Amino acid sequence: MGRILSAKSLTVRISLVVFLALGIMAMYFTYNSYRLYLKSAEQHVLEQLDGIAKTAALQIDGDAHQYLVERYPNMDDITSNEQDSVYQQIHSILRAVFDRNMINTDIYTIVPVEMNGQGEDFYEFIVTSGDSPYYRHSYVEFPRDLIEKYEQGGQLDKHRSENGIWLSAFEPILDSNDDVVGVLMVDREFNVFLRQAATNLARDVGISLGILMLIGLFLFRFLRLVIKNEEEQKAELRMTNQMILAKNKSIQDSINYAKRIQDALIPDENVIRNRFPDSYVFFRGKDVVSGDFPWMFRLEAKNEVLLATVDCTGHGVPGALLSIIGYFLLNDIIKSKGITQPSEILNELHKGVVASLNQEADEVGGNDGMDVALVKIDTVTKKVQFAGAHRPLVWVHDGKVEEIKGNRLAIGGTHYQRKLDKVEFTNHELQMNTGDAIHFFSDGFPDQIGGPNKRRLMNKTLRNFFMDEHGKPMSQVGQELEELFENWKGTEMQLDDVLVIGIRFT
Repeated sequence: MGRILSAKSLTVRISLVVFLALGIMAMYFTYNSYRLYLKSAEQHVLEQLDGIAKTAALQIDGDAHQYLVERYPNMDDITSNEQDSVYQQIHSILRAVFDRNMINTDIYTIVPVEMNGQGEDFYEFIVTSGDSPYYRHSYVEFPRDLIEKYEQGGQLDKHRSENGIWLSAFEPILDSNDDVVGVLMVDREFNVFLRQAATNLARDVGISLGILMLIGLFLFRFLRLVIKNEEEQKAELRMTNQMILAKNKSIQDSINYAKRIQDALIPDENVIRNRFPDSYVFFRGKDVVSGDFPWMFRLEAKNEVLLATVDCTGHGVPGALLSIIGYFLLNDIIKSKGITQPSEILNELHKGVVASLNQEADEVGGNDGMDVALVKIDTVTKKVQFAGAHRPLVWVHDGKVEEIKGNRLAIGGTHYQRKLDKVEFTNHELQMNTGDAIHFFSDGFPDQIGGPNKRRLMNKTLRNFFMDEHGKPMSQVGQELEELFENWKGTEMQLDDVLVIGIRFT
């Protein structure tokens, strides 16, 4: 019984899929057939009308046409085709073109008229191919292209007037001086095409349905083979999905736990602000855990604080693992070795990373490491010492912005040892005054792709921003820095971890 029900269910599903496919394909072919026919028919008729308009306009004497306009200025001044010999001559030309091309609407000439001197143009009919004149009656609801191409002529796609929906072409009428004295227009009702399209549509639908029935038969047989083992495949897929979900959950739990460890080690913005009230920290990891981290160490006996932005190779879990190594190495350099000069700290940090990652064995250790901007701040004398590994310090003071470049050396890796006898970093000493500000950052912010041209933001943009924002509270600078990043990034993906620290001396 179960197998019978399963077979029926399978057949129903196959039938539904086949009929759904047939319905979608039928609608697709029907719509495209109708759309393509209308487009082709419109273009064909517009070209036909354009040819008729050009031929007829060349046969009309522009001077004679201008004579009528000036001789009879009012509506219905001409009430019969024989009333004026000039009108009769032009009417005969239009009538001959009308009969020869079997057009079902009158051919006519029009001239522009300015309404009440206010610059609001409309047109008036002059000569028509009809049995009775329509002299000087207004043509108000005309397409805008008629104004723009009045002196060149052209084709008018589907447009609406007070008398219906039309396709039209028009051509300027020239006098003996080659000045435009009016235009000749030829129209065709758009409803004619709709009726023809309906006829062609019925034909195409019949053909399409016949083809689709054959395709449907093939699909029916093919789908029966495909769906035959569906239940077994679904069961296998469910088992695989459950295994993947379990593994993903385990990985995510491990990453979240690693984040808690990382958050517990590195100082947050409140810790830094307790020491430097007028400061900010903009920290945004690309992933749950980060390869960038701020580091701070207080030398209480000397009223000095060491503060750094550290950018480890990579981001996410690999970067976070390296950040833990960097954090403990920095603390050990201060606590165990008593080194507090920024350049010497970076020298020791480089040695520590090389040793920790066994980079002396070139193939094993590679060139993983970190870029660092490190400052030592004397909170009493406002003296700042700076050393940088591939990272600069931006100093805003005395109405200018100055970039103190770090060494073009990274922490870690052995590739420098092939070029240099010894890796040594430079120590810079700066004297801050009240109101001066310093900013230091990882490369995630200036390297972010974005903006209107999808390019990197660059250090120069940051320097200009720090100069423009100088004088504002640092908390506000941090907020506007975040807005700058979001506006620049836009819909682009964040490329790297981002860390920026700023301090104003009070």
